[in-house]
Amino acid sequence: MEHAFTLAIIAALYLAAKASPGPIFFVLSRYSMAGLRRSATLIAIGITTGSTVWAVMSLMGLSMVLMQTGWLYAALKIAGGAYLLYLGATMLLSSSQPAADTPVSTVDTMSAAKALRIGLLTSLTNPKSGVFWTSVFLVAFPPDAPAWMYPTTVCMITAMSFAWHMMLVTVFSWQRIRTVYVRIKRHIDRLTGTILILFGIRLLASDR
Repeated sequence: MEHAFTLAIIAALYLAAKASPGPIFFVLSRYSMAGLRRSATLIAIGITTGSTVWAVMSLMGLSMVLMQTGWLYAALKIAGGAYLLYLGATMLLSSSQPAADTPVSTVDTMSAAKALRIGLLTSLTNPKSGVFWTSVFLVAFPPDAPAWMYPTTVCMITAMSFAWHMMLVTVFSWQRIRTVYVRIKRHIDRLTGTILILFGIRLLASDR
């Protein structure tokens, strides 16, 4: 019963963190609203893979090493900030393209590898994820936890991550939302690009 309660706490903390929109939310919603359902799904899989990697690293104590190794943390932070700046700039450039007067095309030409890469890199290049998971496991995960709790925790996080991000893909892929997106595509792309650039700048400028 005690271990089930621990898993419930970890799940609640994860959901609380996801309730606050970040780069992942804006990337996923933008591609979903654009009608790229297949690519958005693959991006969600990439994000889930990144979440799983962070959870495994934290349980192994590797993310703690990352937090305590200044140069390694700084390198990851620079990489993450640069990637967010790149994504944001790409979306700002796309906002200069003429908006269509017809419904969003259902033709999805993005390669599977690119979509997976977007999701994975957006998740992995966020050192704040390492801080979050390290903090969660320090607070909630018992040091004398039985062996079965480690794979169970990872599987739970993986399932929750995939379910949450697929829920976002489904909601933002609704036809009504996509129809509105067509009308305000330029504004959405400009807003999303600007927000990602601000996230990148904040990540590069933060001390921790």
